[in-house]
Amino acid sequence: MAKLINLDYFKSYQHLVKAFDIAVEDSSSHTPNHILVRWIKPPTGYYKLNTDGVFSRLKVGCGGIIRDCLGNTILAFAGPSIIKTVSLSEILALRYGLNLCNSLGITNVWIELDAQTIIQYIFGKGTANPLYFYIIREIKLRLSSFNFTISHIHREGMLQRIF
Repeated sequence: MAKLINLDYFKSYQHLVKAFDIAVEDSSSHTPNHILVRWIKPPTGYYKLNTDGVFSRLKVGCGGIIRDCLGNTILAFAGPSIIKTVSLSEILALRYGLNLCNSLGITNVWIELDAQTIIQYIFGKGTANPLYFYIIREIKLRLSSFNFTISHIHREGMLQRIF
């Protein structure tokens, strides 16, 4: 099989890859990793908010679930989005989930996202897309009313939160 495009050709364009939120995998250094992934209940007195954005060729959507410390579902939400990027869909799902937590009177929340870049945006690691700036700022403001933890979960662990 001929290698028509080599990742080395794109090394100097990393800023564009980041700006357009493009996933690039270096297959030459890829070694399979086996990771045990499972959903973990939040500590007593906390609720867990998992949100996610989804993207297919024709549709974009977002959703989430709020569970208590026993793993019981308190509320779940899902719906289509007019947004055409998965990153923005993920950000909007998080904002909506936080607003729901606030309206339910939840103050202690453990937030899990499968989008590491969104976590970086929230903790001030910058954002390449100015469209995200005001929504991230709104999320940060909303977070100031919570005792919260934010962590990354692998996409496979997100599936377990639903079933």
